[in-house]
Amino acid sequence: MYFKIISFTFLFLLINLKNVNSQCSISINPLNPEICAFGNETLTASITGNDSAIMSYSWSGPNIISGATSSTVTVSPSSTQTYTLTVTSNGNCNSSASRQVIFYTAPTFTIANINPCSNEAVNFSVNSPIPGTTYNWNFGASGTATGTNVFHTFGTGGIINITLTAVHSATCNLASSQNLVIRQAPDASLFDEDNNPQFTNCGGDSLDLNVGNNSTTQATNTSYNIDWGDGSANFSSPTFVSENHLYTNQGDISISLTIAGQNGCISSTNYTGYIGSNPAVGLGNPGASTGLCSPSILSFPISGTASNSTGTEYTISVNDGSPDQIY
Repeated sequence: MYFKIISFTFLFLLINLKNVNSQCSISINPLNPEICAFGNETLTASITGNDSAIMSYSWSGPNIISGATSSTVTVSPSSTQTYTLTVTSNGNCNSSASRQVIFYTAPTFTIANINPCSNEAVNFSVNSPIPGTTYNWNFGASGTATGTNVFHTFGTGGIINITLTAVHSATCNLASSQNLVIRQAPDASLFDEDNNPQFTNCGGDSLDLNVGNNSTTQATNTSYNIDWGDGSANFSSPTFVSENHLYTNQGDISISLTIAGQNGCISSTNYTGYIGSNPAVGLGNPGASTGLCSPSILSFPISGTASNSTGTEYTISVNDGSPDQIY
């Protein structure tokens, strides 16, 4: 009998497992650091994780005042900058984190017209506005506004200090200002010397109109122009005390007065009036309404308007709460 001996070789693989510490993490406070025009900001780092025995700290970034190799650093940038902390330990902690420090400067703005007249709308715009920032304008006694691009009319002349305040956060408001010279616009004003209501004749087919100069800036006015609005020649003169004009047609009239001042400013004012007879109107009975249920439609005949002048306006009011109807 034969026996065959078979030899088996067993290979054992021994794996030496090493305990691996988890990576550490870095938190930097404050979360939203800012510098309001000038000063310093302090950043403080805290380390969490299994490996807390930090071997070294290293901060990088411009204008580090102190603490470049510690957990707390003081910085003083002159613009918005990012600071990065790298930490290492005897174990497996080798990690980095960054924080941006926002640097705010006083806002600047552009005035579209540097020598406007008091009746002009002047455009004010913020240069390079920052998203999320509120911009408040102060125009002195003539009002305020909010926005990055605003228009303002001053109404009176003089030297006005314009202030723009940028509200970046609850703790950072920065302002800048400019002086603006406003030229006084002339006062374009006249009056009807004879009629009440002004520029109106409700008793005839014509209007013999006498207008007088009511401008408060007569001493500095250099020219007057009156457009009578009926196709006739305009009145134009360097002076104006009183002027007559005859309207010969019924209907609405429109008068425009334009005055130029010696400083180059121009003002215009429009006046409206009416020529015609006192209007007449009649409202008839709509007919039998007994037994009508709501809602129902009733027709009221309107009469007596044939002789009314062109431009007559009719207002119909119903006491059911519905709005007036104007024709």
